[in-house]
Amino acid sequence: MTIARSHSPVGLHLIAGWLATGAVILPLVMVWYPRPLFEAAGTARLPVALAALAAVAGPLAAFVYARRGRPLRGRRLGMVFLAQLLALAGCALALYVQRPVYLVFTVDRFDLVLARDLAPQDLAKAPPAFARRPIGPPEYAAAVPPADPGEAQRILNIALGGGKDLQAYPQHYVPYPQLAAAALRRAKPLATILERDDGQVRRYVDSIGRSADSLRWLPLRGRKKDGVVLLDAVSGLPVGVVLVDPWAS
Repeated sequence: MTIARSHSPVGLHLIAGWLATGAVILPLVMVWYPRPLFEAAGTARLPVALAALAAVAGPLAAFVYARRGRPLRGRRLGMVFLAQLLALAGCALALYVQRPVYLVFTVDRFDLVLARDLAPQDLAKAPPAFARRPIGPPEYAAAVPPADPGEAQRILNIALGGGKDLQAYPQHYVPYPQLAAAALRRAKPLATILERDDGQVRRYVDSIGRSADSLRWLPLRGRKKDGVVLLDAVSGLPVGVVLVDPWAS
């Protein structure tokens, strides 16, 4: 009975830690990393894992101290809670900095752009609609090659040197609908991806009540995983994202 009483605060601490972690982390993941962009970005896995670890570490410390006859109370307990809160805040910040903000159409594909990819000096040059990173779910945009040959060459040189490419320069963004027709001209019939898909695309198409003839697709270059963006065959507007290999022959 004594052991049960001494360990019950540990259980309460664990429950409180999981509830706090879930209340903070889950909404952020659901808004900033909507499926399947959680898998495509791959940047949320470590922060989420660390947040879960922090939720367990405090109760584990309390359990170890209790087994040694030195239950956590007062200042020690406060320090454990503070460490957990700091860890949780750090994980939330990592999710914020690494969140997907745009799916950018560039020439013949979409690229997943993260918040950290957009430099403040480039945002300062961007049109008002793209001068700030979206704070909500990722948005669609299109990138137009610069009219200035010198600027175009500069971006090309940076990209060839392993740096960022056109999709990471918001000063060259335009609203996606302006280039929807261009994207549609580049898009491929859905049958070409269904031929080599393991069923994911077909299941998604069925789930949204669309026919294969009413959709087209373009590749999506992710950070961790690639996929396809499905487009309406008439308007060229995005319908959804499915993580299948767009490069297989």
